[in-house]
Amino acid sequence: MITAALRPIKTLTCLLSLLLCLVGSSCRQGTRPDSSTATPSAQAKNDAHPPSAADKTTTPSSITTPTATPETSLPKQLGTTYLPVHILEEALATPAPAWHYEHTVRSHRINESFALYTLCLEAYLEQEEGITPNTIIVEGVTERLRSVMAGGQEPECQGGLGGWSHGSFAWSLGFIRHTQALWEALSPAEQAKADLLMQALAVASCFCMDDDNDYRTMLDGDRNFRKYMNPNHQEGYVAAGLSAAWYFGNDELNRRLMQFDFDAFLEQLRQAGFTNIVACWTRIPETRRVLMEGGAYHGEEDLDYGSGAGVHGNHFTYKGLELSDAWGIYRKMAARLFDHTAQTEIPVTGIPELFTHILERDAEGNYLISPYEGQFGMCHEFKSTNAEKRGSNFRSSLFYVYEGWMNNMATATAIIARGQWDPQGDEDDALLDAIRVGTGDFHYKAEHGYFGFANGKEQPANATAIAKHTGGWSFSHCWWEEIVEPALEF
Repeated sequence: MITAALRPIKTLTCLLSLLLCLVGSSCRQGTRPDSSTATPSAQAKNDAHPPSAADKTTTPSSITTPTATPETSLPKQLGTTYLPVHILEEALATPAPAWHYEHTVRSHRINESFALYTLCLEAYLEQEEGITPNTIIVEGVTERLRSVMAGGQEPECQGGLGGWSHGSFAWSLGFIRHTQALWEALSPAEQAKADLLMQALAVASCFCMDDDNDYRTMLDGDRNFRKYMNPNHQEGYVAAGLSAAWYFGNDELNRRLMQFDFDAFLEQLRQAGFTNIVACWTRIPETRRVLMEGGAYHGEEDLDYGSGAGVHGNHFTYKGLELSDAWGIYRKMAARLFDHTAQTEIPVTGIPELFTHILERDAEGNYLISPYEGQFGMCHEFKSTNAEKRGSNFRSSLFYVYEGWMNNMATATAIIARGQWDPQGDEDDALLDAIRVGTGDFHYKAEHGYFGFANGKEQPANATAIAKHTGGWSFSHCWWEEIVEPALEF
C-alpha cells in the first residue's frame, strides 16, 4: 500500500495552494533596481533559455497552474483516478518522447517524458491502492514505451545534462517494472529491451555520479558537466541511479555494473536498434577505455576531463550511501537544492546597479518582494555562479532553478509513492520546511515574473516562459501539489 503520507490532507491541497498564492501580496518600500538597465536576450547554445515575453516593467499575464482534484469521478472511459483528470488527459494527449543524439546538444524531451512519468505514476498508485490500473492508462504507457524502444528514439544515455529528461524516464521504467499490469503488457522481448535501456542509464549514472568517479565530461566527451556543478547538472542522473536500483534491486544492479563488458553490451545495444546510445558511447574511443579500466579521461582538447574508477568492477555508491537508501540520498540532494535564505533583490556581481527583482509591481509602483523573504530554503540557482561572461559569473535564473527542481520533484514523488519517504527528527523537519519555503518562493517568482541573470545575460522569465521553452510545468506542478506538498506535513 502507498505510504500514509500520500492520503492525509490530500483533499486540502487545493485550499493550501490557494492560500499560498494569496500570501503573495506582500512587498516593501524602498529603492528598486532601475528596470531600464536590463534588456532581454536569448541564452547561448547548450544553455538555451529563450527570454520571457513578459517585459520587466509590465505585469505578466496570469498563468494557469493545475488545481488539485482528489479522486474525482471522471468520464466513463477513465473512471476514478488518483491524479487530476485534466492532467491525465493532457498526458494522454502528449506524444511519446523521441530523443536524437547530436554531440554537445541535449535532445531534451521534457514535456513528453514528464507526461509518460505521470501516466506511469497513475498506474502505480492505482495498483498500490488495490485498484486494477485503467486499461486506457496501461495502453497509453505501453504504446509510448514501445515507441521509445523502437530504435533511434531512445534516450542518448550520455549522463550529465541529459538527465533533464532522462531522470524522469528512468523513474518511468521503475514504475513500469513494479506495476504488474504494465510489466505483463510487455512481451518477453520488450521486457529484455527495457532491461537493456535501464542498464544503459545506470552505466551513465555510475560514470557521472558514483563516489569513485570525478569525470569532467559526459560519455561522449562533452565537458559541459561535473558532478559538483549546479543542481540542474545533478538531479537527473542521480534519479537514474536510484530508479535503476529499484528496477533491478541494488545487489543485481551492482552485479551488472561490476561485470559490465563494453563490447558485449554495445553489441546488445546494436541488436536492439538503440542507435542513439551507440552513437553517443562510440563517438570518442576514450569512452570505452575509461568505462572498462577507469583512470584519467583524455579528451579531444588539452583540458582536464577528470578521472575515476570507471564502471567495470566498480560498486556504485553516492555520497557514501547505497542506492537502495533512497530517502538518505534524496535528503542530501534536497539539502543542496534548497540551501539559501530567500532573497528577492540580489546585486549582479561585476555589473554595477543591476539587481534581480520580481517583474510585477504593487499599486505604489514598487517591485513585489517574495513573501518568503528572509526564510531559509531558497533554491540554489537563485544565487549561484557559472563561467564568467560579460565580466560576471553571477547566476540567478528562474529557468535553471526549475531544471533542478523539476527532477527533484520527480524523485521525491517516486520515493513517497514507494513508501520510502522517512523524515525523522529535528534536522529532517528543518529540511521539510526548507523544501516548502524554497518551492513557495520559486512558485511566487514564477507566478509574478522574475528578472534574473545567467551566462552573462539578463534573463526575465515567468511560469509561462518555463512551460513554453522548457516544458513539463503542469506535470511537475501536479506532482508537487498532489504528492510532495501533502507529505511535508508528516
